[in-house]
Amino acid sequence: MPPKSPKSNRPCRLNLSTNY
Repeated sequence: MPPKSPKSNRPCRLNLSTNY
């Protein structure tokens, strides 16, 4: 489950950039 946390964070940041 530890690898899923960082992976989820990566797409979240990219999503924010795209949304902006």
